[in-house]
Amino acid sequence: MFGPSEPELLQRRIDELVISRAAVVQAVDAERRRVERDLHDGIRQRLVALAMLLDRARRGRDPEQANARARAARIQRAAG
Repeated sequence: MFGPSEPELLQRRIDELVISRAAVVQAVDAERRRVERDLHDGIRQRLVALAMLLDRARRGRDPEQANARARAARIQRAAG
């Protein structure tokens, strides 16, 4: 016969599947790490921003302005 035998073709297909599945697993793992990093960084940024807003509100001389800033921080936190 001409060309590879059926067992050779099957082995090639198996090899291709092993390689493609390894690539998929690697891509999914990389995406998981990216999402974890984005979540971690995003939470940290929000916490820092909220802490800064609360600090500014506490330091404000006008109690009504401080209350407004605290409300704005709560709204922003709830929306974010």
